[in-house]
Parts: sequence; C-alpha cells; structure tokens
Amino acid sequence: MQLTPGGLPVTVARGRGSDAAAGQVQVRVLGQKQAQAAGIKGVLLTASATEPGSAQVSVDYSAFASAYGGDWSGRLRLVKLPACILTTPQKAACQTQTPLGSHNNFGDQMLTARSAWGGRPR
Repeated sequence: MQLTPGGLPVTVARGRGSDAAAGQVQVRVLGQKQAQAAGIKGVLLTASATEPGSAQVSVDYSAFASAYGGDWSGRLRLVKLPACILTTPQKAACQTQTPLGSHNNFGDQMLTARSAWGGRPR
C-alpha cells in the first residue's frame, strides 16, 4: 500500500509468515517543529496497525536526499522511538532509539525496514 502522508511517499507491506500485520494501517508525518523537539534531523512519523504483527515500511527520501549535505542520505536509517517522544521529547528515556535494521537503496532513494506493530503509534 502506497501512502503519501504530508506529501512523503511511504509504502507499507505486510510482513511474511505467521506474524504478518493485518487490518488497517495509519501513517502520519509530523511537522519539523515536532521533529526538532524530538532531536530528529529528518522526518518524524508515526505508524500503527489495527492488528499486531510485522510489516515492512519504505520511505522515499528523494525529495529531501541532500537536505543536510551531500552524503547525509548515506547515513539515513529508520529507528523506533518510544511513544512518549510525541508528548515529552525532553525526557532522555523518550529519546531512546531502537534501530530497525534499515536497508538504504541509494539508486531508488528508498529506505526500508521491517518492524513489529501493535495497535499504537511506533
């Protein structure tokens, strides 16, 4: 499923196997003010599914590939943050990043990772 929340092309695909997420998916791109408050140089988004399970998320970063310099896109990765990053980003515990094992396809300018979802923002 291709979504464009906030104009950002995001693709969400069901995971494979018995733990694949099902139901509806909601993805929301937050504004730069929230990203900066969270200490994020890039895009801050939330993703949730109505049924728990795994999914693959891909973000097309071609529109901002050189936003922070020529090699910035080479350092891009997807991480999971605690939900409290949206309400209390100043707390150190809310800034704990869990890497999602991202794959960066430089040719397509697409960043992809597999994540486990439950019915709440990730």
